[in-house]
Amino acid sequence: MFVRVTENAAVRALLCLLSCTGGFQFLFAQQSVLNNEYLVNNYSLSPAFAGVNESVETFATYRQNWAGVSGAPVMRAISGNGLVYKGFGAGVSFLSLQSGLFRTFSGSMSCAYHLQFAPKKYLDFGISAGALEQSINLTGTENNGVVDPVVINTRDMSSTMFDAGAGFVLRAGSMNAGISAPHLVPSRFRNEAGERPALYSLTSRFDLHFSDVFRINDMTR
Repeated sequence: MFVRVTENAAVRALLCLLSCTGGFQFLFAQQSVLNNEYLVNNYSLSPAFAGVNESVETFATYRQNWAGVSGAPVMRAISGNGLVYKGFGAGVSFLSLQSGLFRTFSGSMSCAYHLQFAPKKYLDFGISAGALEQSINLTGTENNGVVDPVVINTRDMSSTMFDAGAGFVLRAGSMNAGISAPHLVPSRFRNEAGERPALYSLTSRFDLHFSDVFRINDMTR
């Protein structure tokens, strides 16, 4: 069975779709800056990795994306973790993210338990708790003649709230797989200025990860 769609029908369908989507007032976008710090610091991936290497580790990171672009994402991070007792690890981290108008600063402490259930096989559990500060800086924003009540009535929005995360990892030799939740508690703050209040929220996020080491020859892996 074949259905013939005329050009006019296609245009009408497109206009109908645009009018329906235009009625929604929610916008979802990527809220966390992507980075590859986990390649050298697996603790940045999940609190379950605290103390997994049975030594004290400290890391300092500075990363600026899109060099030369105004408002490009900038990340600054300091973290440390280590084994405090047999099977128990602890860590602390501070993270600053700035991307355009949005700024985020967080500090947290974490603890982890490493359960060995077979030779070279472990189950790692970790939780973290701390504070998260979010702000939107509208100072100096140019509206180019567009009357935006949020920009006109507000120069800065900020909120500090409780934050928590958790992680679970299965390790078997050089392989590890797990799931982590950097932000278990959704956070939001609202600007009531103007006729249309603005709402910004940081939603919960879950990350799946898997890695392994493959040996190519005696010199490369």
